[in-house]
Amino acid sequence: MFEERIAAMNQRTEEAMAANAVQFDKRT
Repeated sequence: MFEERIAAMNQRTEEAMAANAVQFDKRT
């Protein structure tokens, strides 16, 4: 169960980083 939580958090973090990268690219 604990590992599943970590995996879910990592996936959300990756999605957030990708979204931030897209916003950064649009800003440039």
